[in-house]
Amino acid sequence: MLTHFTFIHYQAMTFRQRGLTLLEMLLGLSIIALTMTFVVPSAHDIFTQNRIISELNRTSSLLQYARLYALETKQTMSVCPASNFSTCSSDWRASKIVFADINDNGIRDSTEPLILSTETSEIQNVMSGPASPIRFFFSGSSASPATIKICDASEDSRFSRALFVSLQGRVTMSKDNDGDGVYETNAGTALACD
Repeated sequence: MLTHFTFIHYQAMTFRQRGLTLLEMLLGLSIIALTMTFVVPSAHDIFTQNRIISELNRTSSLLQYARLYALETKQTMSVCPASNFSTCSSDWRASKIVFADINDNGIRDSTEPLILSTETSEIQNVMSGPASPIRFFFSGSSASPATIKICDASEDSRFSRALFVSLQGRVTMSKDNDGDGVYETNAGTALACD
């Protein structure tokens, strides 16, 4: 009988209640609240910055490809936004296309092949650029200087970036030369989203 009592006593000891005390739970909630207060805004800024930089890199690659293609094929190449992949528009958030505009009418005719295209920009990105297509001649030079500006929908100038196309056809990105967190134009003035 003593062995039976020992077995029952052993079983009772193995089933202990588990859980958190009120103090442990409040401490855990405090840590989560502090983390959410300081980490989430920083993470949002990082995601926004990465989204803008991704758009900047994609557009820069498209322009540089058009210039290289013009040099290699000895044809004039046009880059423009075109939601229907044919008629150039001034809405730089639309899909962008590269094509040889042989008759210089700003429209990709059926005889002018589509060389490259991109998808539509993300809805949070605001893009502005020239009203006419950016053209690269067979020498690699550009028909006129151009600026494409990419901003966040919040219009926070910390996220403003730009691409500059020179008359020589060089594509450069904006820089933060003075270290104030706002990127500048080639002339040194701060980029503004408006």
